[in-house]
Amino acid sequence: MDRVESRKEASVSVPFPQLPEGMDDERIAEEDERIILLDSHKIGLIEFDFYVFDRDRTTLALMSGDSKTLTDFLNQNGGVRVYRDGVRVYDFGEPGNDWLDLGGRRVNVPTKRIGNNQIIGVVRLKLDQSQDLIEKTNREGFVENQAYVMFCRAIKFAVKQAESERNHDKERIRRAYTKAKKKEPVLSDLQALSESIDELQLPKDDNEHLKKFIDQIDVQYREVLDRLLTAAGAGLNLSIILHEVDKNIGTLYSLIERGDQTAEVREMAKQLSDMVDTLTWLTRQSGKSKVDISELIDNCLFVWRFRFDRHSITTRNGIEMGDPSFFVRANRRLILTALMNLVDNAIYWLGTKARDRRLYIGTSFELTGKPGIVVADNGPGFSDPFEYLTMPFFTRKPDGMGLGLHLAEEIMKTQSGRLAFPEQGDISLPSEFNGAILLLEFEKEA
Repeated sequence: MDRVESRKEASVSVPFPQLPEGMDDERIAEEDERIILLDSHKIGLIEFDFYVFDRDRTTLALMSGDSKTLTDFLNQNGGVRVYRDGVRVYDFGEPGNDWLDLGGRRVNVPTKRIGNNQIIGVVRLKLDQSQDLIEKTNREGFVENQAYVMFCRAIKFAVKQAESERNHDKERIRRAYTKAKKKEPVLSDLQALSESIDELQLPKDDNEHLKKFIDQIDVQYREVLDRLLTAAGAGLNLSIILHEVDKNIGTLYSLIERGDQTAEVREMAKQLSDMVDTLTWLTRQSGKSKVDISELIDNCLFVWRFRFDRHSITTRNGIEMGDPSFFVRANRRLILTALMNLVDNAIYWLGTKARDRRLYIGTSFELTGKPGIVVADNGPGFSDPFEYLTMPFFTRKPDGMGLGLHLAEEIMKTQSGRLAFPEQGDISLPSEFNGAILLLEFEKEA
Protein backbone atom coordinates (compact mmCIF):
# COMPACT_ATOMS: atom_id res chain seq x y z
CA MET A 1 0.00 0.00 0.00
CA ASP A 2 1.79 3.12 -1.18
CA ARG A 3 -0.90 5.74 -0.78
CA VAL A 4 -3.90 6.76 1.26
CA GLU A 5 -7.24 7.82 -0.16
CA SER A 6 -9.32 10.30 1.80
CA ARG A 7 -12.83 10.06 0.36
CA LYS A 8 -15.30 12.90 0.33
CA GLU A 9 -17.19 13.34 -2.92
CA ALA A 10 -13.94 12.54 -4.72
CA SER A 11 -10.70 10.80 -3.80
CA VAL A 12 -7.52 12.62 -2.87
CA SER A 13 -4.41 10.45 -3.16
CA VAL A 14 -1.30 11.48 -1.23
CA PRO A 15 1.81 9.26 -1.35
CA PHE A 16 3.57 8.06 1.79
CA PRO A 17 7.13 9.20 2.55
CA GLN A 18 9.56 6.38 1.70
CA LEU A 19 13.16 5.43 2.36
CA PRO A 20 15.59 6.03 -0.51
CA GLU A 21 16.05 2.97 -2.70
CA GLY A 22 18.51 0.52 -1.17
CA MET A 23 17.91 1.82 2.37
CA ASP A 24 15.55 -0.75 3.88
CA ASP A 25 16.95 -0.49 7.38
CA GLU A 26 14.00 -0.41 9.80
CA ARG A 27 16.19 1.40 12.31
CA ILE A 28 15.93 4.48 10.09
CA ALA A 29 12.15 4.13 10.12
CA GLU A 30 12.21 3.96 13.91
CA GLU A 31 14.13 7.26 14.06
CA ASP A 32 12.08 9.04 11.38
CA GLU A 33 8.37 9.08 12.18
CA ARG A 34 7.59 10.21 8.62
CA ILE A 35 8.51 6.79 7.21
CA ILE A 36 5.64 4.32 6.80
CA LEU A 37 6.73 0.78 5.85
CA LEU A 38 3.55 -1.25 5.47
CA ASP A 39 5.02 -3.62 2.88
CA SER A 40 7.68 -4.74 5.37
CA HIS A 41 5.02 -6.31 7.61
CA LYS A 42 2.04 -8.62 7.26
CA ILE A 43 -0.67 -5.99 7.62
CA GLY A 44 -2.45 -6.30 4.32
CA LEU A 45 -5.09 -4.02 2.85
CA ILE A 46 -6.30 -1.23 5.14
CA GLU A 47 -9.68 0.29 4.41
CA PHE A 48 -11.22 3.19 6.31
CA ASP A 49 -14.21 5.51 6.43
CA PHE A 50 -14.12 8.77 8.38
CA TYR A 51 -17.11 10.97 9.16
CA VAL A 52 -15.85 14.30 10.50
CA PHE A 53 -18.12 16.89 12.15
CA ASP A 54 -17.55 20.60 12.70
CA ARG A 55 -18.55 21.58 16.25
CA ASP A 56 -18.00 25.31 15.70
CA ARG A 57 -20.99 27.31 16.95
CA THR A 58 -21.37 29.16 13.67
CA THR A 59 -21.59 25.90 11.76
CA LEU A 60 -23.91 24.22 14.28
CA ALA A 61 -26.25 27.23 14.03
CA LEU A 62 -26.80 26.33 10.35
CA MET A 63 -28.27 22.94 11.31
CA SER A 64 -32.00 22.35 10.94
CA GLY A 65 -32.01 19.78 13.78
CA ASP A 66 -31.00 19.78 17.44
CA SER A 67 -27.28 20.57 17.69
CA LYS A 68 -27.12 19.47 21.35
CA THR A 69 -28.26 15.97 20.44
CA LEU A 70 -25.46 15.78 17.86
CA THR A 71 -22.76 16.99 20.24
CA ASP A 72 -23.93 14.61 23.01
CA PHE A 73 -23.85 11.71 20.53
CA LEU A 74 -20.31 12.63 19.42
CA ASN A 75 -19.13 12.91 23.03
CA GLN A 76 -20.31 9.37 23.69
CA ASN A 77 -19.48 7.67 20.39
CA GLY A 78 -16.66 9.67 18.81
CA GLY A 79 -13.40 7.94 17.95
CA VAL A 80 -11.82 5.57 15.43
CA ARG A 81 -12.72 1.89 15.75
CA VAL A 82 -10.90 -1.11 14.24
CA TYR A 83 -12.58 -4.18 12.74
CA ARG A 84 -10.95 -7.37 11.44
CA ASP A 85 -13.13 -9.49 9.17
CA GLY A 86 -16.10 -7.59 10.56
CA VAL A 87 -15.28 -8.37 14.19
CA ARG A 88 -14.54 -5.38 16.45
CA VAL A 89 -11.03 -5.19 17.95
CA TYR A 90 -11.37 -3.69 21.43
CA ASP A 91 -10.78 -1.22 22.89
CA PHE A 92 -9.98 1.02 19.89
CA GLY A 93 -12.47 3.88 19.75
CA GLU A 94 -13.67 3.47 23.32
CA PRO A 95 -13.95 6.61 25.52
CA GLY A 96 -10.59 7.34 27.10
CA ASN A 97 -8.57 5.36 24.53
CA ASP A 98 -6.96 8.04 22.35
CA TRP A 99 -4.82 5.49 20.48
CA LEU A 100 -4.05 7.93 17.65
CA ASP A 101 -3.19 10.80 20.06
CA LEU A 102 -5.77 13.03 18.38
CA GLY A 103 -6.17 15.04 21.57
CA GLY A 104 -2.44 15.68 21.86
CA ARG A 105 -2.24 16.83 18.25
CA ARG A 106 -4.96 19.46 18.85
CA VAL A 107 -3.23 21.25 21.75
CA ASN A 108 -1.52 23.98 19.71
CA VAL A 109 -3.99 24.28 16.80
CA PRO A 110 -7.39 23.07 18.07
CA THR A 111 -9.44 24.63 15.26
CA LYS A 112 -7.41 22.93 12.51
CA ARG A 113 -7.09 19.39 13.85
CA ILE A 114 -9.64 16.66 14.54
CA GLY A 115 -10.37 15.42 18.06
CA ASN A 116 -12.03 12.16 19.12
CA ASN A 117 -15.31 13.97 19.75
CA GLN A 118 -15.38 15.22 16.14
CA ILE A 119 -14.84 11.98 14.23
CA ILE A 120 -16.64 8.67 13.83
CA GLY A 121 -14.21 6.41 12.00
CA VAL A 122 -13.93 2.78 11.00
CA VAL A 123 -10.72 0.99 10.00
CA ARG A 124 -11.09 -2.44 8.37
CA LEU A 125 -8.48 -5.20 8.19
CA LYS A 126 -8.49 -8.74 6.81
CA LEU A 127 -7.61 -11.51 9.26
CA ASP A 128 -5.62 -13.64 6.81
CA GLN A 129 -3.49 -10.65 5.71
CA SER A 130 -2.74 -8.98 9.06
CA GLN A 131 -0.93 -11.68 11.05
CA ASP A 132 1.72 -9.22 12.29
CA LEU A 133 -0.98 -7.27 14.14
CA ILE A 134 -1.28 -9.51 17.20
CA GLU A 135 -4.15 -9.05 19.64
CA LYS A 136 -3.22 -8.86 23.32
CA THR A 137 -4.20 -11.78 25.52
CA ASN A 138 -6.77 -9.60 27.32
CA ARG A 139 -8.22 -8.70 23.88
CA GLU A 140 -7.67 -4.98 24.45
CA GLY A 141 -5.85 -3.75 21.37
CA PHE A 142 -2.78 -4.97 19.52
CA VAL A 143 0.67 -5.81 20.84
CA GLU A 144 2.78 -2.69 20.31
CA ASN A 145 5.35 -4.23 17.94
CA GLN A 146 6.90 -2.58 14.88
CA ALA A 147 3.98 -3.63 12.66
CA TYR A 148 1.58 -1.88 15.03
CA VAL A 149 3.76 1.27 14.96
CA MET A 150 3.58 1.35 11.15
CA PHE A 151 -0.17 0.66 11.24
CA CYS A 152 -0.72 3.65 13.56
CA ARG A 153 1.43 5.89 11.37
CA ALA A 154 -0.63 4.94 8.33
CA ILE A 155 -3.94 5.71 10.05
CA LYS A 156 -2.59 9.03 11.39
CA PHE A 157 -1.53 9.87 7.84
CA ALA A 158 -5.06 9.14 6.65
CA VAL A 159 -6.56 11.29 9.43
CA LYS A 160 -4.26 14.13 8.35
CA GLN A 161 -5.68 13.96 4.83
CA ALA A 162 -9.23 13.97 6.23
CA GLU A 163 -8.32 17.06 8.25
CA SER A 164 -7.10 18.82 5.14
CA GLU A 165 -10.35 18.07 3.32
CA ARG A 166 -12.36 19.22 6.32
CA ASN A 167 -10.39 22.48 6.50
CA HIS A 168 -11.21 23.10 2.83
CA ASP A 169 -14.90 22.85 3.70
CA LYS A 170 -14.56 25.04 6.81
CA GLU A 171 -12.96 27.77 4.74
CA ARG A 172 -15.74 27.56 2.12
CA ILE A 173 -18.40 27.84 4.85
CA ARG A 174 -16.60 30.81 6.41
CA ARG A 175 -16.47 32.61 3.06
CA ALA A 176 -20.11 31.85 2.28
CA TYR A 177 -21.58 32.92 5.61
CA THR A 178 -19.19 35.62 6.82
CA LYS A 179 -19.73 39.11 5.42
CA ALA A 180 -16.46 40.53 6.73
CA LYS A 181 -13.71 40.75 4.12
CA LYS A 182 -10.23 39.47 4.80
CA LYS A 183 -7.82 42.30 5.44
CA GLU A 184 -4.24 42.74 6.54
CA PRO A 185 -4.16 43.35 10.32
CA VAL A 186 -3.09 46.78 11.66
CA LEU A 187 -1.83 48.17 8.34
CA SER A 188 -5.26 48.17 6.68
CA ASP A 189 -6.73 49.81 9.80
CA LEU A 190 -4.02 52.47 9.75
CA GLN A 191 -4.80 53.15 6.09
CA ALA A 192 -8.51 53.49 6.88
CA LEU A 193 -7.71 55.81 9.79
CA SER A 194 -5.54 57.99 7.57
CA GLU A 195 -8.33 58.25 4.98
CA SER A 196 -10.85 59.16 7.71
CA ILE A 197 -8.60 61.97 8.92
CA ASP A 198 -8.45 63.37 5.37
CA GLU A 199 -12.25 63.30 5.18
CA LEU A 200 -12.52 65.36 8.38
CA GLN A 201 -10.74 68.25 6.62
CA LEU A 202 -8.88 69.29 9.77
CA PRO A 203 -6.55 72.28 9.86
CA LYS A 204 -3.29 71.55 8.11
CA ASP A 205 -1.17 71.48 11.31
CA ASP A 206 -3.58 69.09 13.06
CA ASN A 207 -3.76 66.86 10.01
CA GLU A 208 0.03 66.64 9.71
CA HIS A 209 0.38 66.03 13.47
CA LEU A 210 -2.00 63.05 13.38
CA LYS A 211 -0.47 61.68 10.17
CA LYS A 212 2.96 61.81 11.81
CA PHE A 213 1.79 59.51 14.62
CA ILE A 214 0.18 57.13 12.11
CA ASP A 215 3.44 56.95 10.16
CA GLN A 216 5.36 56.19 13.38
CA ILE A 217 2.95 53.37 14.24
CA ASP A 218 3.30 52.00 10.71
CA VAL A 219 7.12 51.95 10.94
CA GLN A 220 7.12 50.43 14.44
CA TYR A 221 4.63 47.74 13.43
CA ARG A 222 6.71 46.73 10.41
CA GLU A 223 9.85 46.53 12.58
CA VAL A 224 8.07 44.29 15.11
CA LEU A 225 6.65 42.15 12.29
CA ASP A 226 10.14 41.67 10.84
CA ARG A 227 11.43 40.50 14.24
CA LEU A 228 8.52 38.10 14.70
CA LEU A 229 8.91 36.62 11.23
CA THR A 230 12.65 36.18 11.79
CA ALA A 231 12.00 34.40 15.09
CA ALA A 232 9.21 32.21 13.67
CA GLY A 233 11.15 31.24 10.56
CA ALA A 234 14.29 30.57 12.58
CA GLY A 235 12.29 28.41 14.98
CA LEU A 236 10.99 26.16 12.20
CA ASN A 237 14.45 25.69 10.70
CA LEU A 238 16.26 25.40 14.03
CA SER A 239 14.17 22.40 15.07
CA ILE A 240 15.28 20.57 11.92
CA ILE A 241 18.93 21.52 12.33
CA LEU A 242 18.96 20.54 16.02
CA HIS A 243 17.55 17.14 15.10
CA GLU A 244 20.36 16.64 12.58
CA VAL A 245 22.96 17.87 15.11
CA ASP A 246 21.69 15.31 17.61
CA LYS A 247 22.02 12.50 15.06
CA ASN A 248 25.54 13.54 14.11
CA ILE A 249 26.67 13.77 17.73
CA GLY A 250 25.61 10.13 18.10
CA THR A 251 27.57 9.18 14.98
CA LEU A 252 30.65 11.07 16.19
CA TYR A 253 30.47 9.34 19.57
CA SER A 254 30.28 5.93 17.85
CA LEU A 255 33.32 6.74 15.70
CA ILE A 256 35.33 7.70 18.77
CA GLU A 257 34.19 4.60 20.67
CA ARG A 258 35.25 2.34 17.78
CA GLY A 259 38.60 4.10 17.52
CA ASP A 260 38.10 4.98 13.84
CA GLN A 261 40.65 7.00 11.94
CA THR A 262 41.27 10.58 13.03
CA ALA A 263 40.39 11.99 9.59
CA GLU A 264 36.89 10.55 9.78
CA VAL A 265 36.32 11.94 13.26
CA ARG A 266 37.70 15.32 12.18
CA GLU A 267 35.35 15.48 9.17
CA MET A 268 32.33 14.65 11.33
CA ALA A 269 33.37 17.28 13.92
CA LYS A 270 33.68 19.89 11.14
CA GLN A 271 30.21 19.02 9.85
CA LEU A 272 28.81 19.48 13.36
CA SER A 273 30.61 22.83 13.66
CA ASP A 274 29.05 24.01 10.38
CA MET A 275 25.58 23.01 11.59
CA VAL A 276 25.97 24.86 14.89
CA ASP A 277 27.27 27.91 13.00
CA THR A 278 24.00 27.82 11.04
CA LEU A 279 22.13 28.15 14.34
CA THR A 280 23.88 31.42 15.15
CA TRP A 281 23.21 33.34 11.94
CA LEU A 282 19.58 32.21 11.79
CA THR A 283 18.87 34.14 15.00
CA ARG A 284 20.70 37.36 14.16
CA GLN A 285 18.69 40.42 13.18
CA SER A 286 19.48 42.53 10.14
CA GLY A 287 17.87 45.38 8.23
CA LYS A 288 17.37 45.76 4.51
CA SER A 289 20.43 45.78 2.28
CA LYS A 290 21.48 44.93 -1.25
CA VAL A 291 21.22 41.14 -1.53
CA ASP A 292 23.07 39.07 -4.14
CA ILE A 293 20.59 36.32 -5.11
CA SER A 294 23.29 33.99 -6.46
CA GLU A 295 25.04 34.17 -3.09
CA LEU A 296 21.72 33.56 -1.30
CA ILE A 297 21.09 30.39 -3.34
CA ASP A 298 24.62 29.16 -2.59
CA ASN A 299 24.03 29.72 1.13
CA CYS A 300 20.74 27.81 1.08
CA LEU A 301 22.31 24.84 -0.71
CA PHE A 302 25.20 24.90 1.76
CA VAL A 303 22.97 25.05 4.85
CA TRP A 304 20.80 22.10 3.79
CA ARG A 305 23.58 20.00 2.20
CA PHE A 306 23.60 17.47 5.07
CA ARG A 307 19.85 16.91 4.54
CA PHE A 308 20.31 16.47 0.80
CA ASP A 309 22.91 13.76 1.52
CA ARG A 310 20.76 12.05 4.14
CA HIS A 311 17.71 11.95 1.87
CA SER A 312 19.65 11.09 -1.33
CA ILE A 313 18.56 14.26 -3.15
CA THR A 314 20.44 15.53 -6.21
CA THR A 315 20.47 19.35 -6.35
CA ARG A 316 20.98 21.65 -9.32
CA ASN A 317 21.91 25.31 -9.04
CA GLY A 318 20.19 27.23 -11.83
CA ILE A 319 22.72 30.07 -11.68
CA GLU A 320 25.47 27.60 -12.62
CA MET A 321 23.31 26.44 -15.55
CA GLY A 322 22.90 29.94 -16.99
CA ASP A 323 20.01 31.48 -15.03
CA PRO A 324 20.54 35.26 -14.67
CA SER A 325 21.47 36.44 -11.21
CA PHE A 326 20.20 39.73 -9.79
CA PHE A 327 20.27 41.97 -6.73
CA VAL A 328 17.31 43.05 -4.60
CA ARG A 329 17.02 45.37 -1.65
CA ALA A 330 15.60 43.23 1.15
CA ASN A 331 16.17 41.73 4.58
CA ARG A 332 18.67 39.01 3.72
CA ARG A 333 17.88 36.72 6.66
CA LEU A 334 14.15 36.88 6.07
CA ILE A 335 14.52 36.02 2.38
CA LEU A 336 16.93 33.18 3.19
CA THR A 337 14.48 31.90 5.82
CA ALA A 338 11.65 31.93 3.24
CA LEU A 339 13.83 30.09 0.72
CA MET A 340 14.86 27.50 3.32
CA ASN A 341 11.19 26.90 4.16
CA LEU A 342 10.41 26.21 0.49
CA VAL A 343 13.34 23.80 0.26
CA ASP A 344 12.32 22.07 3.50
CA ASN A 345 8.86 21.52 2.07
CA ALA A 346 10.35 20.08 -1.13
CA ILE A 347 12.62 17.73 0.84
CA TYR A 348 9.63 16.27 2.66
CA TRP A 349 7.58 15.59 -0.47
CA LEU A 350 10.59 14.28 -2.38
CA GLY A 351 10.72 11.75 0.45
CA THR A 352 7.61 10.13 -1.03
CA LYS A 353 9.80 8.86 -3.88
CA ALA A 354 12.01 5.82 -3.36
CA ARG A 355 14.60 6.93 -5.93
CA ASP A 356 15.74 9.70 -8.29
CA ARG A 357 15.01 12.64 -6.02
CA ARG A 358 15.88 15.96 -7.67
CA LEU A 359 15.70 19.59 -6.52
CA TYR A 360 16.30 22.76 -8.55
CA ILE A 361 16.97 26.26 -7.20
CA GLY A 362 17.42 29.00 -9.77
CA THR A 363 16.01 32.32 -10.99
CA SER A 364 13.41 33.48 -13.49
CA PHE A 365 11.90 36.67 -14.92
CA GLU A 366 9.37 34.82 -17.07
CA LEU A 367 6.18 34.76 -14.98
CA THR A 368 5.44 38.51 -14.92
CA GLY A 369 8.71 40.08 -16.00
CA LYS A 370 9.77 40.60 -12.38
CA PRO A 371 12.82 38.90 -10.79
CA GLY A 372 12.22 35.74 -8.77
CA ILE A 373 13.85 32.74 -7.09
CA VAL A 374 12.54 29.38 -8.36
CA VAL A 375 12.34 26.18 -6.28
CA ALA A 376 11.24 23.13 -8.30
CA ASP A 377 11.40 19.37 -7.80
CA ASN A 378 10.35 16.09 -9.39
CA GLY A 379 8.08 15.07 -6.52
CA PRO A 380 4.30 14.51 -6.50
CA GLY A 381 3.40 18.20 -6.90
CA PHE A 382 0.46 19.88 -5.18
CA SER A 383 -2.84 18.10 -4.63
CA ASP A 384 -4.70 21.18 -3.31
CA PRO A 385 -5.75 24.52 -4.81
CA PHE A 386 -2.97 27.09 -4.40
CA GLU A 387 -5.21 29.35 -2.32
CA TYR A 388 -5.16 26.80 0.52
CA LEU A 389 -1.42 26.13 0.53
CA THR A 390 -0.48 29.34 2.35
CA MET A 391 -3.29 29.22 4.91
CA PRO A 392 -1.80 29.00 8.44
CA PHE A 393 -1.87 25.45 9.86
CA PHE A 394 -2.98 23.89 6.57
CA THR A 395 -0.81 20.84 5.86
CA ARG A 396 -1.00 17.26 4.62
CA LYS A 397 2.08 16.21 6.58
CA PRO A 398 1.01 13.88 9.45
CA ASP A 399 2.87 15.92 12.09
CA GLY A 400 3.37 19.16 10.16
CA MET A 401 2.57 22.56 11.61
CA GLY A 402 1.37 24.08 8.34
CA LEU A 403 3.41 27.25 8.76
CA GLY A 404 6.29 26.95 6.27
CA LEU A 405 4.55 28.27 3.15
CA HIS A 406 2.45 30.69 5.21
CA LEU A 407 5.57 32.28 6.71
CA ALA A 408 7.24 32.41 3.29
CA GLU A 409 4.24 34.32 1.95
CA GLU A 410 4.17 36.71 4.91
CA ILE A 411 7.91 37.34 4.58
CA MET A 412 7.55 38.18 0.90
CA LYS A 413 4.75 40.64 1.68
CA THR A 414 7.04 42.52 4.07
CA GLN A 415 9.68 42.69 1.31
CA SER A 416 7.22 44.09 -1.29
CA GLY A 417 7.11 40.75 -3.07
CA ARG A 418 4.95 37.65 -3.20
CA LEU A 419 5.00 33.85 -3.13
CA ALA A 420 3.70 32.48 -6.45
CA PHE A 421 2.84 28.98 -7.69
CA PRO A 422 3.66 28.78 -11.44
CA GLU A 423 2.06 26.01 -13.48
CA GLN A 424 4.12 23.64 -15.62
CA GLY A 425 5.20 25.56 -18.71
CA ASP A 426 4.85 29.03 -17.16
CA ILE A 427 8.61 29.26 -16.72
CA SER A 428 11.49 27.44 -18.39
CA LEU A 429 12.88 24.52 -16.39
CA PRO A 430 14.81 21.34 -17.22
CA SER A 431 12.23 18.70 -18.21
CA GLU A 432 12.90 16.39 -15.25
CA PHE A 433 11.51 18.95 -12.78
CA ASN A 434 7.86 18.11 -13.29
CA GLY A 435 6.62 18.27 -9.70
CA ALA A 436 6.00 21.32 -7.51
CA ILE A 437 7.16 24.78 -8.63
CA LEU A 438 7.33 27.80 -6.31
CA LEU A 439 8.56 31.33 -6.96
CA LEU A 440 9.71 34.04 -4.56
CA GLU A 441 8.96 37.05 -6.79
CA PHE A 442 10.27 40.53 -6.02
CA GLU A 443 8.87 43.87 -7.14
CA LYS A 444 12.06 45.02 -8.81
CA GLU A 445 15.83 44.66 -8.89
CA ALA A 446 18.02 46.76 -6.62
